[in-house]
Amino acid sequence: TTVTTDRHHTDTPVRSAGTSIFFLLTPDSPCAMLCKNKSEIMHVWCGGSAQEHTFIHPDGSRTAHVLGPRVDQGQSPQVLCPAGAWKTSRLLDETKYSLITEVVHPGWELCDFEMGRTDKLLELFPQH
Repeated sequence: TTVTTDRHHTDTPVRSAGTSIFFLLTPDSPCAMLCKNKSEIMHVWCGGSAQEHTFIHPDGSRTAHVLGPRVDQGQSPQVLCPAGAWKTSRLLDETKYSLITEVVHPGWELCDFEMGRTDKLLELFPQH
């Protein structure tokens, strides 16, 4: 399925309505780089241990959420990253793995994505 959007990287405004990927954190790679997307991203826990997701919002505020299976311990099985927020994640128990899926609507495109650079992030958010 496709949608028409004002965001496109080719000569057509048509792109996938949605995309998803699996994302695995392991003891060898226990955290993710800071990045942001122009679209909201739904993170859904799939297996393993819990992970913490931290979002830095465009206004500079920061929120953290624990994505995992233990709702009775305050974990959430899914967490929505707002559009335009910088995001990162890390294992809470670095001896275990954690598998999630990320769902993006409209579908993920490289032109909507930005990988964080330390110098730029420090300039934007010196308080963090």
